[in-house]
Amino acid sequence: MSNPKSKVIILFVEGYTEVDFYKALIADIRTLHSEEFCCNIEYINMKGVGNYKNDALRKLDEIKRKHPDSDIYAFLCYDTDVFKFSRKPPVDMKAVKKKLVENGVKKVEFIEANKSIEDWFLYDFDGVKRYLRLSAKTPKENGTGQEVIKKLFKKAKRVYVKGDKLDGFIDKLDIPLIRVQVCSNLKPLCNCLGLDCKKICNK
Repeated sequence: MSNPKSKVIILFVEGYTEVDFYKALIADIRTLHSEEFCCNIEYINMKGVGNYKNDALRKLDEIKRKHPDSDIYAFLCYDTDVFKFSRKPPVDMKAVKKKLVENGVKKVEFIEANKSIEDWFLYDFDGVKRYLRLSAKTPKENGTGQEVIKKLFKKAKRVYVKGDKLDGFIDKLDIPLIRVQVCSNLKPLCNCLGLDCKKICNK
């Protein structure tokens, strides 16, 4: 009887900050489970949602060469704002999913940040303020997640550029707090990892 294939999970994300966030999220999820994950996890920075269309297959080929004898599962992680509020979205995610499956991916799932990953970050508003060294009394202004984050950076005399690497930013956030708030978005990932989703939804 042949040995079962190993499993590789690819997380396609939009930028550097998202790579750091998902690495921290996976590390946090690991603390909830005594057993080891039965898979390898690869984090792919697409450097903008528009690049999913042309670069996802190229990145997939790189992973297939790296893990030639593995079953591959993929998660397309992206913000929903450019799809819900744009007449012409930058990419057709269903078409990307179809191409990945046609090229050997066992299963493709979506992880959608509504409206953006910045909205997720703001679940720990105090952590964002700590990172920027703003007063704890700094109020949360109205606006989308991106708008609020940009305003906070401006108060700290900094410029927020979506997707850019922010050294130390994710380290300041309460990842368990954010995880609980977005656990429904993470259920496909938990299922793929073979984990108890109920644990993910409890701090």
